[in-house]
Amino acid sequence: MEGKGMLVNNVRELRINNNMTQNNLATIVVTTRKTISNIKNGKHNTSCELSIRIVHVFEKEVEDIFKIK
Repeated sequence: MEGKGMLVNNVRELRINNNMTQNNLATIVVTTRKTISNIKNGKHNTSCELSIRIVHVFEKEVEDIFKIK
């Protein structure tokens, strides 16, 4: 792996495609709406545990949602 990249995600798109609000997702994955917002805006790098909770909600693999660019 070369250098340190930026973590990007498509949580917002998945959430919208599943008719889910930030509050809905936050409740399901046991976090706050603000954390979901910060993840979307790239202001918060999720823990492994929270990342796994999010990917389970959308029935995806981690690499389908979170990428390093």
